[in-house]
Amino acid sequence: MLIDRQLLSSPDLYPERINPQKQQLELCQMNRESYRESPFLDNRIIRSGGQTRSISFKELTSFEGQLSPLPACFIFHNAFCCSTLLTRHLDNLEQFLVLREPHSLFELASSLRFRGTPFLPPVEPRDWDRIYSLLLRLLTRRYNEDKPTVIKPSDGCNNLMHQLLMAHTYNRGLYLYSTLERFLTSALKFQHRDEWTRVRARELTMDQYRSEGRITFDPAALNRAQSAALVWVLHMKAFQKLANSDPGDRIRSLDSQSFMEHPGVVVHAVTRHFGISLSSDRIEQAVSAGTKSSNAKAPGENYGLEQREQDYGHSRQQYGKEIDAGMEWAHKHFCALIMKSGPSLPLV
Repeated sequence: MLIDRQLLSSPDLYPERINPQKQQLELCQMNRESYRESPFLDNRIIRSGGQTRSISFKELTSFEGQLSPLPACFIFHNAFCCSTLLTRHLDNLEQFLVLREPHSLFELASSLRFRGTPFLPPVEPRDWDRIYSLLLRLLTRRYNEDKPTVIKPSDGCNNLMHQLLMAHTYNRGLYLYSTLERFLTSALKFQHRDEWTRVRARELTMDQYRSEGRITFDPAALNRAQSAALVWVLHMKAFQKLANSDPGDRIRSLDSQSFMEHPGVVVHAVTRHFGISLSSDRIEQAVSAGTKSSNAKAPGENYGLEQREQDYGHSRQQYGKEIDAGMEWAHKHFCALIMKSGPSLPLV
């Protein structure tokens, strides 16, 4: 396949997945509405048509060094922190092309994380670099030159935070997080999240090993509350490392509770940080529309702030002993991090 100018400029062909077995990057058909309608760009993607294309790894050499990413905005997060709801509010502003958790980006992050291990089909380092360059260019395309793309990677992509943020001079990022107590409450209240926690703990431990040459704890030796606490800690350490790298005004942090309590104020601050100036009335209208639909992952279901707090209180009480034990374990082993009032570089 020839890498034509339309592919590099229009988001209508979306890089859906990386296929190491077939040695190719696979693309599907999308449009403005299908991007908005897709809860996430993984197995829940809503395509706009049946057209597909693929780019073989061999073809990547034909444009090596010719690609440069466009500026973009990123919403990094530590999971269970209303990041999807924030993207819905940004969707309602009609000022951004919003990409929620591109699976191909997660595949690339996983390939880098487990490089040299038997856990995933291998992608050669030279191919990884070429795929990264093409993928970043494709994910940063936009429909309107004046309206930037906002990418919300999966929290499984946090090993790429620095690389993504620094890919362009005008890139901007937000790190959205929940407190340890709220994170543990969300992680422990559903049994099906136990497997997610174990997987993420293993991934983040591998990231720590690659970054520091050591691991703090073996996830296999931890119970589920400790595993969830370790996930939170390692996510926060990864962001703090990014903040300590002197990124200037590129990245800011935000507590999800501040967002939920003052959504209009926060969305206004986020749009300014992302380089878009809008009136307060316009933002309040968008936030109001998003709040009515409430459940960002399941539009149409009512799940506003009051119900969210009731749910939190009920789960906090039901799983209180486990949550307290997880917090005690984290305080014991990571006191300096836990005792901070919050991450560096606050947005508001």
